[in-house]
This record gives sequence, structure tokens and C-alpha cells, in this order.
Amino acid sequence: AARKRMQIQTFTTWTNLHLAKVGMDVQDLKTDFGDGIRLLKLVEVISEESLGKYNKKPISKFMKLENHNIFLGQLKARSIRLVNIGAEDLMMGAPSEPLTEQLMELNLRVIQQD
Repeated sequence: AARKRMQIQTFTTWTNLHLAKVGMDVQDLKTDFGDGIRLLKLVEVISEESLGKYNKKPISKFMKLENHNIFLGQLKARSIRLVNIGAEDLMMGAPSEPLTEQLMELNLRVIQQD
């Protein structure tokens, strides 16, 4: 349990270092990624690429799901699969461990592409 908390805290710190570049942060990985905006911004920051059009102020479940599907599409485009985690899981607060691992993998792949 202590190891898991340390991993989540480390990832939260890492995420905040990147999101600070766009004036954002996260406090709770399970809830702060709920609308998909921070996930999309994180991908934009670490990839140094614009992801194009997405819902910047999602107010409906549909808009949030659309953001998460865009995020998942970006992972797929980089050959990263979230196993057993879909857009609705992310919106509802998917377990942060698998998501943490997948986002770290994304970061490593982006670094390797440079």
C-alpha cells in the first residue's frame, strides 16, 4: 500500500511538472482527469504537438467521452494500448495504477521518437 501511494505521488508530481507549462495541475488522478482536458494537455505538452480540436469546456457526458476517445486515439497512434480501460472508465475515474503506467510509457515513447 505504501509503495502504491509513493508511485501515485511520484506520478502526480511528474504530471504537474508537465501541466504547469500550460497553467494546470492535478491533485487527484482519479477525478482530475474526468473531463479529459488534462490528459489531452499532458499529451500535447510531452509530445510537443497540438492534438487539434477537442472540447475545451466539456459540460456534457458526451463531450467528456469524446475527449477521452481522442486521448485513447492518441495512445493508439503511438502503439500504446490501455488494457481494459475505455473512455467511460477514464471519465468515471479509472484505477490510477494502469493509467499511470500507460502515461509513463507514452512519455518514454515520445522521448525515444525525438
